[in-house]
Amino acid sequence: MTGAHDLPSLNAGDAPSVWRLEHGALPDFPPLSGAVEVDTLIIGGGFTGLACALELAENGAEPLLIEAGPIAWGASGRNGGHVCTGFAPGQAGLERALGRETAQELFDLAEYGKRLIAEIQQRNGFDAHYKPGYLICAAYARHVRALREELEELERYGYSGCRLIDAEELARDWLGTDAFHGALFDPGAGLINPVSLCAGMARAAAKNGAHIHAHTPALALEEVNGGVMARTSGAQIRARRVVLAANANNGALRPELAPYIIPVRACQVATEPLAELLARTVIKGDVAAVTDTRLPPIYFGLTPQRRFIFGAGASYFNRLPFHITPNIRPHMLRLFPQLAEAGIGAAWCGVIAVTANRYPHCGRTGRDGNIWFAHGYSGQGVVLATLLGHLMGRALLGDDERFRLFAAIPHRPHLGGPLRVWLHAARMIWRMIRQEPD
Repeated sequence: MTGAHDLPSLNAGDAPSVWRLEHGALPDFPPLSGAVEVDTLIIGGGFTGLACALELAENGAEPLLIEAGPIAWGASGRNGGHVCTGFAPGQAGLERALGRETAQELFDLAEYGKRLIAEIQQRNGFDAHYKPGYLICAAYARHVRALREELEELERYGYSGCRLIDAEELARDWLGTDAFHGALFDPGAGLINPVSLCAGMARAAAKNGAHIHAHTPALALEEVNGGVMARTSGAQIRARRVVLAANANNGALRPELAPYIIPVRACQVATEPLAELLARTVIKGDVAAVTDTRLPPIYFGLTPQRRFIFGAGASYFNRLPFHITPNIRPHMLRLFPQLAEAGIGAAWCGVIAVTANRYPHCGRTGRDGNIWFAHGYSGQGVVLATLLGHLMGRALLGDDERFRLFAAIPHRPHLGGPLRVWLHAARMIWRMIRQEPD
């Protein structure tokens, strides 16, 4: 058995995620070289870019997609795999900004995103190992009220089946810890292998005519007459239009987008496969994934191979804040001391993008409006990034009504200008300090 102290090689942020380990070999897409001219260039081989490429290819287009590393090497393959309902901050902000009717349309579209993920798998004959059942746990007693309000909001938006669980039932029947004060159970959310989802979309897009090239980082983007010129280390690509699907990295290519998101590095560990009886002492009920209400949240789940994934903490700077395993494993053991003898089999980080209002930011930029973008999924990218990629594909095909609904969400840049990351980090630290135990 391998202990946490035996894994120095896994304390690097670019180590493979557990999802990559469980999925196995990825599709082999070669780097791009030479001079190329295309109609549509997609930059980014994660949820957004692949869903966009797939939608275009299934409708007769031949987009070119480039990815800096292997497919799903960024946040799309490095998250917790949580398939979430709705939007991170709830519906209130959408109601205030756009009205109740449009807020309902956007909620319904987010729900369509879940169905879209299932439809993509069914249509293309692959399995990303989705399991339903989701818990949002109250970290403090005063958070139970917020969960009750969230349940009421979901019901107002026509989303049924959720229920509140009190602390006693939660510890007895659902989780092997008494650390939480209750939970909201959502049977319509769950856990998926995000690498398997990306790999399946990539294969399907390529089969339908998309041209995909991995290990081809975009280094520069320049507007030229009649289109956009992208430069990589080995290629020059002239495109009539470009889709920026690199999430936290979009601003590196279009600086006007950078102030709208804060990159957040989220780190996780995963155990070696657990014996079935031990796994059942950690997650007892029919639930696939769990998060809690603190900032930043603790989140966990069991993979199909019974590896326990556990995430905690965040860094707002583009470097590793710590050795991953020695810092996250103690948080896991405080909740689940029964895992003290479980070896750690993977430790990794992924950089997500957070907007000021925590709703996705999308639209068009450039002097001719031929640079499309979507980013800032604020921790709910499995569904929302896949959905926005699909909707951008539809918009590029001429059906832009649903994409324009998302593009109409008002956004402001993060405060602080060049110091915005520091200011955001300070605000989060202050909010964390105020989260005193009851």
